[in-house]
Amino acid sequence: MAGYGGRRPGAGRPRGSRNRRTRETVAAVEQGLTPLEYLTSVYRDESIDISYRLEAAKAAAPYVHPRLSQIDVQATADLRHLTDEQVEAELVALLIDPEVQRFLGSRKAAVLPVASSGK
Repeated sequence: MAGYGGRRPGAGRPRGSRNRRTRETVAAVEQGLTPLEYLTSVYRDESIDISYRLEAAKAAAPYVHPRLSQIDVQATADLRHLTDEQVEAELVALLIDPEVQRFLGSRKAAVLPVASSGK
């Protein structure tokens, strides 16, 4: 069993030599590709190992797809002076608005009729 494992002279990659990924990166830079173009070419190349492709896709994503940001809505309507019927009419008008429909999408909850207070 002598000669197996451990440090041996001349074994392994020579010191200072570049691995395959480094050689590919240097070749891409020499071709004039931008970093984003290189990342895109990596994650689209089906011959490359999937783990490298996923890392390239994660690295490129912020430059291709911007993050969505939160928007604060400033509501200025004061509904306290309206009657129940007027409030119900405002809600119905709001629910049939195309922009509200698009925003709600699959999050639509069942709309229950507003119970009258009997006034």
